[in-house]
Amino acid sequence: MPTVASSSFTDGADLEASAGGDSPSQPIATLLVVDDEAAVRRVLDIRESADRLFRSAVLSGELPNTHLPALLRSIASCVENSQESASNAAHTLSFESALATSALSLLAGQEWRKVRICRNCNWLFVDRSRNASRLWCDMSVCGNRQKAKRHYERRKAAAGDIVHG
Repeated sequence: MPTVASSSFTDGADLEASAGGDSPSQPIATLLVVDDEAAVRRVLDIRESADRLFRSAVLSGELPNTHLPALLRSIASCVENSQESASNAAHTLSFESALATSALSLLAGQEWRKVRICRNCNWLFVDRSRNASRLWCDMSVCGNRQKAKRHYERRKAAAGDIVHG
């Protein structure tokens, strides 16, 4: 029997307003997660096809048509098999549908051009920085590790210069 879990989430504006001390965020929808084998397979399909498409786009600088059909089929499968009804879709969203919507939103316009590959962990992330210069998926994890590595190498080199100097 499938396991069902849910979690409320907010839009980015509500989240930023609450971080600034204004009124608390109001949930815009509930994310429904169904843990059954078919749903997991659909989520993995969309994740893998999106990774192939967007990773190829980052490396080539253009959106390759070779991987697009597989992503669109995965998205269609997620939406087709989602568990929300049309009348309730504004309030409850399956994880599969949320993932499909997210992938489609990257294809809209030129949004896919903001996708980058993390220099530390090799994951994909969307660079929403002002000057499009982010290097890491998460500064507190990957960025910190890279900075610590550079610091260690500088200290090691400086210690070598003192011993051999």
